[in-house]
Amino acid sequence: MKDMVALAEKQLELIRFGQKVGRNTQQDVVINQITLKNYQNQLMQSEQALNSSRRALEVLVGRYPAAEVAVASSLPNEPTPLPAGLPSDLAERRPDLKAAESRFRAAFYNEAVARKARLPSISLQAGIGYVDESLLALKENLDNPVSGATGSLLLPLFTNGGISSQIEIRTSQQEEAVAYARTMLNALNEIEGSLYADQILAERYKLLNAQLADQQKLVELQQAQLKTGKGDRYQLQQQQLALGGVYPGTAEPAPTNEAEPEKTAEAPPAS
Repeated sequence: MKDMVALAEKQLELIRFGQKVGRNTQQDVVINQITLKNYQNQLMQSEQALNSSRRALEVLVGRYPAAEVAVASSLPNEPTPLPAGLPSDLAERRPDLKAAESRFRAAFYNEAVARKARLPSISLQAGIGYVDESLLALKENLDNPVSGATGSLLLPLFTNGGISSQIEIRTSQQEEAVAYARTMLNALNEIEGSLYADQILAERYKLLNAQLADQQKLVELQQAQLKTGKGDRYQLQQQQLALGGVYPGTAEPAPTNEAEPEKTAEAPPAS
């Protein structure tokens, strides 16, 4: 993007010089000024996004605000194709699926525990019974303490309503955990979509590479015309902008029949 800004600045210089010699109009100057500002705005947006991404990465790895995270200076190479025959159980390694499966198993386990609580365990202590897990405690200060075998018969009557509510709660949790199936389907949908996107990306990579080669060839042809005095430096810079900036081997040749704007910018217009 910095290269594109530099090219747009050179184009603006050429247009301003052309206006001085009567080849371009004020409208051409304004149009190129707008183009330059657009590229400058895109550059600032890119720098802002890069800065935000770096800070987010520093927070993620625990290095904020040391500013020690290094970033690559170039784009990655062509993505390697996925090997055929990958087992589908690789999807089970996804953290969201592991979490959903854990909730699914826990809900069924809790529901079973709640059902077993219908038969509470009675511990005998000095003839007074109490329910484990603090579901119900029958102590000596109760008006009608239940003791011995009588407690084992009457205790479910006291606690059955609460236990039934617990079972309903656990069952609702179990129903919520059925979302595990939906999570799995969503995961498989994402995986299938990613595999298809990877295939399309590989095809687009080849297509864009061919397009890049054509654009580079166009720049080289424009450079050759410029060397023989038939080309236009402005058109060359236009082709370089379409290419996304200057790439190796596209350095502008020394001018032949065309005067450099930076050397003649202060010269008075031809009368």
